[in-house]
Amino acid sequence: MNSLACIVPHYGQRRVTLDCLSSLVQTRPFPRIIVVCNTDPGEAALLAAEATSGLAGVSVAVHVPGAQPHTEDILVACTGGNRGFAKASNMGLELATAMPEMRHAWLLNNDTTVEPEAAAALLACLKTRTRAVLGTSVVRHHAPERLELALGCRFSPWSTRIASVLPGALLCEVPAEFSPRVDYVYGASFAFPLALLKAIGPLNEAFFLYYEEHDFCLRARKAGYSLQWCREAVVRHRHGQASGLHEATSNEARKRSHYHETLSTFLFMRLHYPWALPSALLTRTVAKLALLPMRGEAWLLPSYFKALAEFFRRA
Repeated sequence: MNSLACIVPHYGQRRVTLDCLSSLVQTRPFPRIIVVCNTDPGEAALLAAEATSGLAGVSVAVHVPGAQPHTEDILVACTGGNRGFAKASNMGLELATAMPEMRHAWLLNNDTTVEPEAAAALLACLKTRTRAVLGTSVVRHHAPERLELALGCRFSPWSTRIASVLPGALLCEVPAEFSPRVDYVYGASFAFPLALLKAIGPLNEAFFLYYEEHDFCLRARKAGYSLQWCREAVVRHRHGQASGLHEATSNEARKRSHYHETLSTFLFMRLHYPWALPSALLTRTVAKLALLPMRGEAWLLPSYFKALAEFFRRA
């Protein structure tokens, strides 16, 4: 019996999500798939219909709020609107927890596709590393021989600088014994035992977008869990499409992304590193004022200061 539930938050192009689902159902054994639409119910119905017609031999059902989860291969749920990545993920985790056979959760961006052996490799890692949050090998979608990063990122609370581990490295050249040291696992693809939720709770919905995985990993580490790389599970990533950066109105999408990234950064700092918050506020503000105009992106400054105002309003 497959005890792995794969939760795929959906926001954006249905074609992108369907590509992700198509890759998942080609794995053997493929996990139980829960798609959570961060949209209106009509979008969920359309996605379910397209999955039914496009994925041969796969059963699909739309979840009715309050009902017990179905036994179909793919369950499509809906938040009712854009409630943020954490909210959608938590709805999927709640549905997975209600399925008696489920023991593990895999949170996966909809702008990914997985290699055929990914699910089996990840499940094997989960069964042997029972006190760990696992990251997969996330590679570039159009250059799958190269890592987008290995496992996750390092974080400096003084400057809020984020550094990926081995970005652009050839996966085949990374030594087999390499064990990445990170502060958090990359949120595009990570997995953990569902039992972890009983110890630390779900993702923090105060983070609408960005930093929800960092917050989750910090809490997991405090509960005695390690952060480990399941190298054999390979996932291709189309960077930016899960957050809407693929949209034709790219400037508006970037403004939204910049706003949420800024707000989540300072909310995260206040929650976990309050002693470094003054330094982070000063460093980041000076950097934005200097670098954005230099890059010809001064039009992003209003979204930065809008987020800063919202942060202080929530104080």
